[in-house]
Amino acid sequence: MAQSGSYIEELQNELKHTDPDSHANRLVTQELDRLSKGEDGQPQDEKKERPHMSLQEVHHDRPQKCSVKVRIPVKEHPKYNFVGKLLGPKGQTLKALQDQTGCRMAIMGKGSMRDKEKEEELRKQGGKYSHLNDDLHVLVECYTESVDGYHRIAAAMMELKKYLIPEINEEMYGGGDMGGEMGMNGGAPRGRGGFRGAPPERGRGSFRGRGNGPAPPPSGR
Repeated sequence: MAQSGSYIEELQNELKHTDPDSHANRLVTQELDRLSKGEDGQPQDEKKERPHMSLQEVHHDRPQKCSVKVRIPVKEHPKYNFVGKLLGPKGQTLKALQDQTGCRMAIMGKGSMRDKEKEEELRKQGGKYSHLNDDLHVLVECYTESVDGYHRIAAAMMELKKYLIPEINEEMYGGGDMGGEMGMNGGAPRGRGGFRGAPPERGRGSFRGRGNGPAPPPSGR
């Protein structure tokens, strides 16, 4: 619970009238210090929300989840059809990227659903739909030994870069739409609430475009 300024002022005033060597002085000083740092002991000016980072272990070869979010620059290029380029005809481009890199990919965040009204409804639910508060992005993840996993993710990011810089993409693939709004089911109509990528799950708000590509053989093994 937030402490009022008057409470702090009272403590400061009391501190002035206590013996510096007394136990009361030490208690008041500790209380002021606690309030200045916040309830968890962290200074208030440092209590800004920080992105969550998972710990990775490299001292063994057990599989771990490795993931990264790659922002789609729709703010910089509002008229460019990034989603259509990434999905490709019937979702085949995104599927090929997953097969090539051994990573699962999902187009998530604000604007990742066909049905905007459904998206807003699910966004308010939070939980597994909390990603709808984020900027539009591609979630890239794999489950393997950590060093190999981030090697795959680095390769996936290099491939995604070709689709996220319009000049490079147009030079490589020309100006065709390459699929537009078509998903894995060959152009499913709007209104089904499907995400463009992510875990295949049944029911409303199901994702589209994500799969488990076969992992490439680890290099040097």
